Amino acid sequence: MWIEIPIERNASLGDKTIHSEILISRKNEVATIIKGMPHIEKILATINPSNSLHWDPKQTLQVLGENQESIENLFYDDRISSSLMANQDLIYAIHVTDQRLYNKFDFCMKV
Repeated sequence: MWIEIPIERNASLGDKTIHSEILISRKNEVATIIKGMPHIEKILATINPSNSLHWDPKQTLQVLGENQESIENLFYDDRISSSLMANQDLIYAIHVTDQRLYNKFDFCMKV
C-alpha cells in the first residue's frame, strides 16, 4: 500500500530541505525490492536503530535509510518499534519517502 503524505517545503530553502527515505523489509526480500526500485541500492544503507528497546538486528526485518537521524526518530516511539517487532512475520515491506517515486512493482496501491 502506498500512502502519499504531502510535505510542505520551506520555499526559502529551495531543494535544500533534508530528504528522508526509509525501507523496512524482510531481509530475504531486500534484493527483490531493489530490482523493483533500483535507486534504493544507491541512496539507502542498512541502519540499525540504537535507541529502541525492542529492536534486535537478528530479527527477520532489515532497516535501510538515508540517515541515522530519520531511523532514530522513527524508532524513538516504543509503540512503533514494538509493533514492528511483534508483527514482523506479517510485514513484506514498509517504504517511507518524502519523494514522489515510480517503481516497477504492480502490487502498489496508491492511497
